[in-house]
Amino acid sequence: MLEGYGVEMLCGSGGDVFGISLSSGDTLVSRNVAGVVLGYDPAFRDHYIVVGARLDNLGVNHLTVDGQPATQVYRGANGNASGLAMMMELARMVSTNERFFRRSVIFVGFGASRKNFAGAWNFANGRFKGKIDAMVNLDMIGSSTGFQAYSASNPDMESILSGMTSHLLPVFPERVTNAAYPSDNVAFYASEVPSVLFTTGLYAQHDTPRDTPDILDFGSMESELE
Repeated sequence: MLEGYGVEMLCGSGGDVFGISLSSGDTLVSRNVAGVVLGYDPAFRDHYIVVGARLDNLGVNHLTVDGQPATQVYRGANGNASGLAMMMELARMVSTNERFFRRSVIFVGFGASRKNFAGAWNFANGRFKGKIDAMVNLDMIGSSTGFQAYSASNPDMESILSGMTSHLLPVFPERVTNAAYPSDNVAFYASEVPSVLFTTGLYAQHDTPRDTPDILDFGSMESELE
């Protein structure tokens, strides 16, 4: 997913596998997929900025229609694919311009996000714990309903966002400083890592089979990416 964009992979082709204990006693297996663009400064190379998006959506639903078996597919075009697409394009841009980054930048697709953000919790408390200076989360980023940055009143992240406002062209995200929006960023926020979620928010097709590519506003996504 990331290797083709010049990113050094931090996992094998199968991702970093982890297990989740379910209330039924079973274990759900999922995985994170991560890669890194190393910073140029030896003094800061072991400090990391994490850019993340969720891998999973609802999957499929098997049902019976007029006595015949049928399958509903939850494609998650905006639900998860929009964030992943933007993360991958950011990975390409950072890799191409790596000489400008003192810190290393990790790009990660989180597994089991729909299971209490398990992949994000697993990553935030894994081998990079204590070395992550900031986290940027991209989730549901393809609507034209607005563009928000949820910083949960974190003063460090608020300072960063305020300082960058004049550079965030052509789109200025509305800064939201209330409690952390429920997405993968909450795992890093709980670890006191300055975190921000960029999102266009909930939308009518959320968690339905109608979340298909035709609802995406690609022009807005490109403007947000810039």
